Amino acid sequence: DVVRLWIHECNRVFADRLINKDDHAWFLELITSQVSTRFSLEYADLVPGRLMFGDYIVPGAEPRLYQQVEDFDKLVKTMEEYLDDYNASTTKKMSLVMFLDAIEHVSRICRIIRTPLGNALLLGVG
Repeated sequence: DVVRLWIHECNRVFADRLINKDDHAWFLELITSQVSTRFSLEYADLVPGRLMFGDYIVPGAEPRLYQQVEDFDKLVKTMEEYLDDYNASTTKKMSLVMFLDAIEHVSRICRIIRTPLGNALLLGVG
């Protein structure tokens, strides 16, 4: 679990700042080699698909635990519940479709907001 967390944090700190597919491919190769060299583990065994961590998996939990997301169907339902709660509390409703790529972006933003002095530049088309 610690190695998965390390991979996730490397992706958030470094890979999220890369701007093209070549750089992402280079970074994936670097992480794969470092996991093999430093930890004697295989990247593909540790990360068979999406790798996400967050402290929003259990709504209302105190303290919030930063843990790996393992059930993506449950994550989608949880995010939809958060969105429903927001829409119930405001007159400016957001009608969003919460698919996994969108949830991954929300997850990144949540991580940034909870990081002391965290900041990001969000660009979008709309």
